[in-house]
Formats: sequence, structure tokens, C-alpha cells
Amino acid sequence: MDITDTAFTDEYDVIILGTGLKESILSALLQQKSMKVLNIDRNRYYGGEAASLQLDTLYKKFKNTTPPKSLGDQRYWAVDLCPKFLMASGQLTTLLRVTRAILYMDMSLIPGSYIANSKTIYKVPATAGEATTSTLLGLLERFRFKSMLEFINEFDPAKKYKESTLTARQFFKNYDLSVDAIEFCGHALALHTDDSYLDRNCVETILNIKLYANSLARWGSSPFIYPQWGLGTMSEAFSRLCAINGGLQMLEKKVAGISYNDDGKVNGVVLDEGEQGKITIKAKRVLADPTFIHECKPERVKQTGAIIHSIVFMQTPVPNTKNSSAVQLVIPASQLGRKNDIYVACVNHTYAVCAEGWYIATISTTQEKPGVDPDVELAHAYKLLGGKFADKFTWVTPYFEPIKPESDDCLYVSESQDPTTHFELATKQLLEMYKDITGDDFDFNQPIPEGENM
Repeated sequence: MDITDTAFTDEYDVIILGTGLKESILSALLQQKSMKVLNIDRNRYYGGEAASLQLDTLYKKFKNTTPPKSLGDQRYWAVDLCPKFLMASGQLTTLLRVTRAILYMDMSLIPGSYIANSKTIYKVPATAGEATTSTLLGLLERFRFKSMLEFINEFDPAKKYKESTLTARQFFKNYDLSVDAIEFCGHALALHTDDSYLDRNCVETILNIKLYANSLARWGSSPFIYPQWGLGTMSEAFSRLCAINGGLQMLEKKVAGISYNDDGKVNGVVLDEGEQGKITIKAKRVLADPTFIHECKPERVKQTGAIIHSIVFMQTPVPNTKNSSAVQLVIPASQLGRKNDIYVACVNHTYAVCAEGWYIATISTTQEKPGVDPDVELAHAYKLLGGKFADKFTWVTPYFEPIKPESDDCLYVSESQDPTTHFELATKQLLEMYKDITGDDFDFNQPIPEGENM
């Protein structure tokens, strides 16, 4: 009996549909929890919405053509589908270390974070020293901003401060910050996606800025890190970790449905095996990315919007970034008369994602004008990137959120990948799913072997 036969005849504690980052991480965590895990995907590659594609797969997926010879050997390319980096002190980085998935990856530092302001690009001042020289701030404002950063650096959420009762708007007003300064505090440091945070309690924003500062302090020049060979290596690393502990992965499988017991609880997944017909694999629970559920059981998800994605190939660095090899760029919504920010992540060949001399910029935002050419919504981002592209790929994906049933049916549905440039929200969501399934919080206090503490 081969591994496929075994997969079809065994019963699993959980079948996971999709190999996106959330699903791959959960496959590893649940397998380590002594659950028997089977991970199934429709694609022939890992990563889902956070995959890194070779050129032939990219061009076939979006243009149904082969890549032009001018791009060189496709083995040098791994093109990310979403514009994200990791916070150096964020929860995802901690998960990589604690689970030891980091052993299957190589991380590199992203040189800097930038924000668009008044039709150009500025480096984000994230330390007291940078604040005193930043051209984003007025001369006197630099020292008020420096004072705010010093307060945030010393802030302890376990202590009571008079500021803890303030909204973010009131907190910034205490330091008499300008609209521009508030904008990069909220969007480039705290990484909020819109301005609704201004009327929420300021502690949320303070802790977000503190995370940014702690991540920056870890390596000294940038809060962001990035895996060599692209984001898809993270899904591959966690899938490998799952397999090492006894889990199974099956790619290029067509999911025909989810089967239920008479009591309304999940009992397996139905696969369409072509000439062999439909086969049901038994499981006590099913966890799925929302695209599978939208096809199989649409009443369990709701579309709450859509995300515009765009990938561009360039042979020049992002302007006004001192020829940086990689850039995180936030374009605040208020600069464009929008409600949602636009995010850009740009990397070059030094990160083993493209041939030498090339840059890949990946752009993402929430769609605000359905029915309008999505490139119109991204026009300002294209202009800031220089506007000279060798090729461009633009597409729109629906944003799904799960709908919980009145009674537990043992079906767990993840949320679509958000458009931000970091994984903190995605990590929070997957940890909540982990607790829903296991009943326990994930233990971050596991010992890390000496020499493996990244």
C-alpha cells in the first residue's frame, strides 16, 4: 500500500484544506499536538495566497502564456503573491523560532521602511535619533516626537498611566503632532490600515508602535525581515515540519465537498479522483481556507470586500530610497482621498527571488471602486515606483470571513489574507483557530535549543 492509499483509508483527527500560511502553520502545530493531520491543496505549489511562484507558473496562472526570454532562467525567480514582511519581534517570528521551522529557512533584513507623503517617498523615523533629523517633521516637532517615542519605549501595559484612558487622537494631541506626523505614526509605525484607530483607546496604538520599535532594536537598522527565496518558503517549512512529525500532504487534488454525519457534524472530505470517482477521506474535524468553503458550503462564509493585487517587474530601484535593495512602502489613504492604505513590498535579486538586475514590487489594497479598472486605484503607487515596468500582473480576489454556525459542526474556516505588509493579524487569527480546535492557548514558552535562537 503506497502513501496515497494510506491517506484514503486512514481516519484523521483533522483534514486541512489549503496550504496557505495559516493552514500550513496550523498543520504543524496540530501535528505537534499529537493530532493526526492530512493537508490537501488544489494547487501544485504550497502557499495559497502567500505563495511564491516560479515564472512559468506565474505566467500560466495570470496570462496563460510562457515567460519572455528577457527575464532569464526561471529558476532564479520566486514571485510573491502578497506584499508582506515579518516583524523581527512579532508573533510569527516567535512561532518560527519556537517550532524550529526557522531551521528550514534563511532570513534576511529589509533595509528600511518608507511612507509616501506629498507625492514623494520618505524614510520612516522610528528612533529618537532619526526623529531629530527627519525631514518629515518640523524642527520643533522633532523634539516633541522624540519625547513621545521615549514615553512609548518605557510604556508598560501592566502599569496605570493617565494616558491609558485617552484615544489615540487625544494621545497625539498631547504631543502637538502635525497631521503628517500623526499619519506616519498611525500608518507606518503602528501599521493601522485606516484612520478608525484614532477614536479607539490609545494603548492599542502604543503597543503597535512599541512592537515596531522592539523589532527595529533587534537588528538595529530595520524592523522587518524576509525569507530568502520568497514568502512561500514559510508554508513549505511548516508543511515539512508537519510531515516530519507524521502528517501528510496531498497536492493537486480536487475537493468535491465535505461529508457530514447524521448529527450535522463533519466526518470527512470528498475528493474527485477523476476516473476513479469520488472518494471520502474520514476525519473528526475539517479546517479550510475560505475559497474551498465558498465552493463547497457557501453559507459558511461571507464576502466583505475584495483585495486588489499587482506585481510589477522593474530594472530600477524604488525612487528616493537610496537605491535600497528592498523597501516596505505605505501609501496612506488620506494622500489619495481613499479610505484604505496601499501597501508595497519591493525586493531585488539579493533575496533570491529574481534574476540579477531585477526588482519585484508587489502591491495590495482594499478595493474601493468595484467595476472600475483596478489599475486606476493603484495608479499613484505605480507612479511612485517610477512607472517603468517590464511586465505587470493585476488581479482582484474576494475577501471572505467565516460565519460561525449556531452549534459546533467541527468545521473551522480561516479568513482571507489581509492586504497589509506584515503577518501580525494573520498570526493572531491562526492562534485563535488553534485555541478553538484544541481548547488551549499555544505555548510560546517552550525552550529553544542554544544556537537556534534567531
